[in-house]
Amino acid sequence: MTEMTGKRLVLETLRSENVRYVFGNPGGTVTPLLDEMIDYSDIKYILALHENVASGMAYGYSKASGEPGVLFVHTTVGTANIVGNLFNAHRDDVPIVVIAGRRHLWEHIHEPTLSSDTVSIVDQFTKWNWRLTRIDEMPIALRRAFKIATDTPPGPVYLSIPMNIFDETIDAEIHPPVRHRISSRVRGDPDLIKKAAKLLIDAQNPVIIAGDGVSRSSATAELVKLAEMTSSRVYSEINTPSMNFPTDHPLYLGGGSLYSTGDIQSGLQSADVVLAVGCKIFRNYIPPTTQLFPMRVKFIHVNHDPREIAKNYSVDVGITADAKRGLEDLMGEIQSLIDGEKSRIIKQRFENVKKVKEELVTSRKKGTFAEWDHVPIKLSRLMKEMRKALRNDAVIVDESVTSWFHLIEHFDFPQPGTLIHNSGGYLGWGVGAALGAKLALPDRQVVLLIGDGGIMYEVQSLWTASRYNIPIVIVICNNGAYMATKTQLYFYDGKSRKSDKYVGVHLTESKLDFVKIAEGLGVHGERVEKPGEIAGALKRSLKRGEPVIIDVIVDPTDAFSRVLS
Repeated sequence: MTEMTGKRLVLETLRSENVRYVFGNPGGTVTPLLDEMIDYSDIKYILALHENVASGMAYGYSKASGEPGVLFVHTTVGTANIVGNLFNAHRDDVPIVVIAGRRHLWEHIHEPTLSSDTVSIVDQFTKWNWRLTRIDEMPIALRRAFKIATDTPPGPVYLSIPMNIFDETIDAEIHPPVRHRISSRVRGDPDLIKKAAKLLIDAQNPVIIAGDGVSRSSATAELVKLAEMTSSRVYSEINTPSMNFPTDHPLYLGGGSLYSTGDIQSGLQSADVVLAVGCKIFRNYIPPTTQLFPMRVKFIHVNHDPREIAKNYSVDVGITADAKRGLEDLMGEIQSLIDGEKSRIIKQRFENVKKVKEELVTSRKKGTFAEWDHVPIKLSRLMKEMRKALRNDAVIVDESVTSWFHLIEHFDFPQPGTLIHNSGGYLGWGVGAALGAKLALPDRQVVLLIGDGGIMYEVQSLWTASRYNIPIVIVICNNGAYMATKTQLYFYDGKSRKSDKYVGVHLTESKLDFVKIAEGLGVHGERVEKPGEIAGALKRSLKRGEPVIIDVIVDPTDAFSRVLS
């Protein structure tokens, strides 16, 4: 046991948890922590000009590294400013540890400036939260925060600590993470595994839906193998936060977006058995036009969180298991059931699905070629140029909203861990998330795809990019509007559509000059208006070794063509 102050205990705990970065925007109630950081040069404080940006960085860092992102925030105002990204993290099972300062305990009866019950602000978007009132709570509270944040399913946690506790002393011992971070790679019930294997091997048209739990469990290779063993068509879960299956694989046929069930809807209608792995089934924004799971379909759901199984759709087999372990066990059972006739059927089915994929790729290529030189720039051209310019292991962070469907349709993700997207839908997340991802993966190219509306929720994040020279490339899909809202007004089929007048959605009445905005915050910018300019702009930006924005003027009608199709 060592006598130490509360502020030292916080920093020693972060060091023991191998925390490399703390993200934040400062305030008076965290000054003891900031002062103590002078003695902890191995833990770097990354300053954001708004807590929203800091919380986006914590999300992106956690998603890219697999470790919790850590935030210091200042009492009520700082807490209120992170709620949107806590919502995103909560929806996507991203571990974030928030340490929030508050006024001295003896001041609370006076209701001091900026003070409130901050825990109630974040309660619905945190796995666990705690108001400390005594120094002797701090050791267990800090350990529990990291434990609960990383326990399956992971997610954000929040500690509210009064200023006086930071300067009080306690005899404490720092526990290594191995003593409280518990492995949750559980295996499924063997009888249920056998039942699921039998359904899959007897299926005529099996479908696999790949969810975010696959990437979190590093189970992409196992999923590919199981898909090939059964010749199953594979789709991504709707609005997937990560890409969990190589999209250039012959068995991969697409996914869905926030606004459309897309390829999944048509795929499920012809399936007789569906295996969903690591998915949240389903969390789309616009209700599907038909029942996604016809009653005749046998539905198998493997998920590490039993709350997600049969939550929205009844299942025939529900298996609580880690994705990697569940897939390993399923493959073992399936292998034992494959005989000569089954093998012949599976091989023939593979050729059939491969042909469907080839026809799909050919059709999309024709469509892209037909609009290749179109002005304004078509999103299909932009995505193809990005794919050509980037390495296979480049990380795409996406906050493009209506351009999302074009990304997953025209940009191949051949490797796992190359997409970071949030399924919560809170805007003001993307630039911070890209900066956090680049800090976690400094040797990888990191490119953010974002809308012209979205970037203005977080434009001050460019200052942080410049201040720390974090070399990300930000590609703005500039369609001159809050296009998600405009498309919904259009399909609402009311006065807006009939009059061709849309209230509160256009961003063109007063010009937004993103190049000048970026330059004013220390970031280089380029504007691209013609498709032939895209490749050169990308090449120059990637070579600069500093943060860059590329403002790409895209065809606004692309949103209407895909968002609700």
